[in-house]
Order: sequence, then structure tokens, then C-alpha cells
Amino acid sequence: MIKYFPKFLAVGLIIVSIAISVQASGFSDDTLVLKALSALNLSPSNFAISPDIETPDPFRSPIITYLLLHSDQLESVSMKLTDSVSKQLKMSPSITSTLPVTWDKIVTDAKLIRERNWTGFTPEERIKALSDVPDLYREDDNVADLDVFTLKERQEIGADSMKATNALIKKIHGYTDWNRSLNALRAFTASISDTSNWEMIFGSLRHTPLAGVTGAIVGWQETSGGIVIIGSKARNIYDGEFAAIIDLGGNDEYRGRFAGNSEKVPVGLVIDFEGDDYYLADSNFSCAGARDGIAMLLDFSGNDHYIGNQWSQGAAMMGASLLEDRSGFDSYEADANSQGCAAFGSASLHDFTGNDNYRIHMYGQGVGLIAGWGTLLDEQGDDQYLATPRYVDVLRYQDHSLTLSQGFGYGLRPNFSGGFGFLIDETGSDFYMSDIYGQGCSYWYALGVLLDKTGNDRYLAYQYAQGSGIHISLGLLRDEAGDDHYDSKGVSQGCGHDLGTGYLHDLAGEDSYICSDLSQGAGSANGFGVLIDDAGNDVYSNRNSVSTMGYGNPRRDYGSIGLFLDKAGDDRYADTDAADGRMWLRGIRGVGWDIAKPALKGEKP
Repeated sequence: MIKYFPKFLAVGLIIVSIAISVQASGFSDDTLVLKALSALNLSPSNFAISPDIETPDPFRSPIITYLLLHSDQLESVSMKLTDSVSKQLKMSPSITSTLPVTWDKIVTDAKLIRERNWTGFTPEERIKALSDVPDLYREDDNVADLDVFTLKERQEIGADSMKATNALIKKIHGYTDWNRSLNALRAFTASISDTSNWEMIFGSLRHTPLAGVTGAIVGWQETSGGIVIIGSKARNIYDGEFAAIIDLGGNDEYRGRFAGNSEKVPVGLVIDFEGDDYYLADSNFSCAGARDGIAMLLDFSGNDHYIGNQWSQGAAMMGASLLEDRSGFDSYEADANSQGCAAFGSASLHDFTGNDNYRIHMYGQGVGLIAGWGTLLDEQGDDQYLATPRYVDVLRYQDHSLTLSQGFGYGLRPNFSGGFGFLIDETGSDFYMSDIYGQGCSYWYALGVLLDKTGNDRYLAYQYAQGSGIHISLGLLRDEAGDDHYDSKGVSQGCGHDLGTGYLHDLAGEDSYICSDLSQGAGSANGFGVLIDDAGNDVYSNRNSVSTMGYGNPRRDYGSIGLFLDKAGDDRYADTDAADGRMWLRGIRGVGWDIAKPALKGEKP
């Protein structure tokens, strides 16, 4: 159980003493949080969650366990993780072996990993796992139109089927080996240029026509991992299943299965050196979509258009994948499980430059599912991240949809813990839109982080968003610069619900915040929620002043913690209780605090 919170003791006197001491001294975020907690006669130990509150499963991360025990360290630990992930994607890959990295060796190692990972499975169980586990994350378009009796019948059938699938999931192991294999593939691609000696790399090339390829080619070869094609600098259309395509230039089209895996192709690779290219993944696990293998797509230049269904554009299920686009104004469209989405492995979408557009319906733009690390890293440009409606949220609303995207960690309650989802945008004025679940959010023993480093950004969501941790989980939205705008209904903007922890931290700029309820530093059902704004003349609007801006509700007898901290600026509040230089209490364990800037020397306070 979460530790019981002590009762209020002389809160009014404590508030006065804290306000006086802070006016005369400098302070850090950690100091402010501690001082605000002391106003409630609390300390960080009061929001530690015991790791045995739920029975551990095979995929519970020790990082998640640590953060639940030390929720006050959520932001600092998350920043170390995002920094590590970014550095790994940006740095040149390294190989520990002194042996040369060759295509045949990468394929051989991938086949060995496959064989080792399925030890203990019968052939029938392997086939069932590869087909059933991805279906755990597939939604039905027509479910909103079903009556309650049909829905109940489907749930009962699904529960019986789920028991068999759960048994298979518990046997999955060894998925981290794919990261090493992908690192070897990255090193292999780093050694290739558009003037490479292809016959030295792949052996003697054939120059006969090849089914599924339109346009001139340098040559092709059948390798141990499947067919490898070297395309010319003219326009090509590729439509088939190929292990590797290396295209030297032209405005090309890719269709069929490319940079993906199948029973015959454990390693999928595409390298495109030039051109405005069109990538249509009309099958799942294509276009840097890995399943039981590794997949990589590297595009060096051009304004490219990526279209996928599910499990594409940097996605992995029991594997590892990477989509790397190094320049251009690019657009990415997919249905679900794409754009940096992983389960039982790792997946990344890394875009270097350009004003890019990302569109997904669900499970995308940095999502970590069971035992997954999913990342979307965009280094430059004014970008749009859109998680648009398609899958109706039948449990709550008929007019809103589940999006579960944009720095989102997701576990399958109550059986399996979730993973790590990161959306990292380093420069530009960006626009983020989601509906239900998104923008630095998580569910069930997982971590979701949205980090935006510069620019005047806009965040639009409806519920469970903008730094929210739901059901024993942790979510963070951190914006480091710019005049930003945040708009959501509720359970957002620094909200922790049901033993969850949620942070929203805006470090600079003149910002505006709009919400309805359970937001702006709110704790619900033993949750811990924090909103911190460091600087700027900010505007706060809340439609329900009872449950926002530093609110802890009293559910389950011993309550929740909500902290709202504005550290500087001449701020405007729609709430009559809030004002510059004032502290207020809400709920059972909630505190709001606007810290008036210290008076200048010689100035009357």
C-alpha cells in the first residue's frame, strides 16, 4: 500500500513561515517541492509506493520500481533516460568484436537469436505467439456500434483466449539480444556509401531483370538472408519482399514488404541516398517494422512521404528497429503501433531536419508497450504531432477516441507491466494533439515522457494527458523554453491517478494553461500530481476551481497529493483563491503556491 499520509498540523503557521523564508532566499525546484510538502506536514516518503502492491510480473522494470518508491525523482531520472536515448541514436554505432561486420554475419547472428529466443516453445506455440501478441494492441473500428450484450459476450470470449496468450507471453525471453544485432546493422550501414564496391560487399551481382522491380538497377543477388538489390540513380519502384534495397538516387516508390521481417527475412534493410521518396507499407511489419528480427530504413535526403498501416516507421514486436531520415520536409502517416513503438524490444524513429508532420491514430510517436522502449526523436524544425480520432473510447465517451501516443508507456493491466515511451523534440515551435491518453502519459507500471526543448509550442488534448500517470504509473511533460499553450479537459497537466505520478514542468516563457478538472497539479485516488512553472507572465484558466491548481482528493480515506508551483512573473488567474505571492490549500492534501518575486534592493516589498 502507499504509505499513509500524516494529518495536518498547524498548517496556517507553517505556510506563513515558509512564505517569509522563501522571499529572502534563492531556491531550486527540489527545495520548493519540499517546502510545499512541509506546508502539508508531508515529505517525499509519503508518496512512495511499495513495489509489492501488485504481484511482480516477468517484465517489471527495476527502473519503474525505483521511481514508484522515489516519485519525487521522476523528472531527474527521466531526463537521464532521455539524454541516454538521444545520445545512443546520435552516436556512431560501436561493435565490440574485432571481426569485420558483414551482411552474412549479421544475418547468421539474427538466425541464431531467433532460434535461441524460441527455446521452450513448440512450433505451434511460436506461430501462435507471433500472431496473437500483436493482436493485443489491435482495436475494432465497429465496437462503438455494438450493444452492451454483444460487448459483454466479446469480453468473455476474449478473457478465455487471453489466458492462453498470457501463458505464451510469460515464456518470451531474450528480446534484448536484438539491440546488439541492430547495432551491428547500423555499423554495417555506416561503412556503405553510394560509391561502394557492391560486389565486394554482397558478392557477384546478377544483372537480369528481377520481378517486383521497375526501373534500372545496378544488380541484385540472392543471399543467405534473402534478395539484395542495388538500385540506380534513376527512378525505381520496388514492390515485393526483399531483404535489402540500396538505392543510389531518384524519386523512388517502395511497396510490399521492405525494411521488415518475415519467416524468410530475419534482417530487413533499406538505404536510400537521394530523392523525394514514397514509402507505402501496405503490410504490417514493414518500413522499419520488425517482428522476430531487426529492421532499418535509412533515408539520406529528400522530402519523403511515409504511409503505413500498423507496425511500421520505427516499430518492433519481439525485435529491434530504426527509421532514420537525415534531411527534408517529411510526412509520416500510420494507423497504429508505429513511429517509435515497441513491445518486447526497442524501436526508434529519428528525424534530423525539416518541418515534419507526424500523424497516427493510436499507439505511436514514442510508445513503450510490454518490455518495450519506443522513441521518436526529432532534432530540428517546426513539427506537428497529430494523434487523430478513429478508435472510440467506449468505456468513457462516445464522442472521443483512444490515442495512447506521444511519449506514452502502457502495460496490460493486471498481468504485465508496461515499458518506456519517449517523444523528444529538440528545436522548433511545435503542435501536439491527442485525445484520450497522450503527451507524457502512462498506464500500469510504465513511464511516458514528452520532452520539448525549444520553441513556442501548443499542446491540445482531452483527458489523461500532458504529464499524467495512471494506475501505478508515471508520466512527465517537460517544456524547456518558449511561450507555450496547454489545453485539456481533465486528469492532465500534472496529474497522478490511482497510485500514479504525473509531472508537468515548464521552465521558461509566458505560458497559458486551460483545464476543467483534476489538472494543474492534482492528485486523485492516492496519486501524486505536480505542475511547476519556473518563469514568465502566465495565465491560468480552470473551469472547476475545486479540483485543480494544487488539489488532493480524499478518496480511499488517506487522500492524494497535489502541488501547484509558479515561481516567478506577473501571473493572471481565473481562480479567485490564487494570486501572485499567495499560497492556498485544496482538498485533503493539496497546495497551490505562487511565489512573488523578491523585492529589489531599496524597493519596498
